Amino acid sequence: MIKLHFKFKEHISEANREKAIKELSSHGAGEVRPLFPHEDDKELSSLYILHCQDDAIGRELMGLLNALEEIEFAEGEIIRKLIH
Repeated sequence: MIKLHFKFKEHISEANREKAIKELSSHGAGEVRPLFPHEDDKELSSLYILHCQDDAIGRELMGLLNALEEIEFAEGEIIRKLIH
């Protein structure tokens, strides 16, 4: 499973967020949700995560995220490994 993190620009309305999420879903995004769902801080509440099934869809979604004017930035999830 691929995870992408992205941030809506702070001035984007809830209706425009929903429109962008629908577009992402129509291009193969699985779950799209706020990273901090109960946060009142505008900066933190504009951070989202989406899940998709494979690399090809992930690359397509990353391109779409970068093309959407509502999005401030998008990045793949950082894989962290503990080394003993």
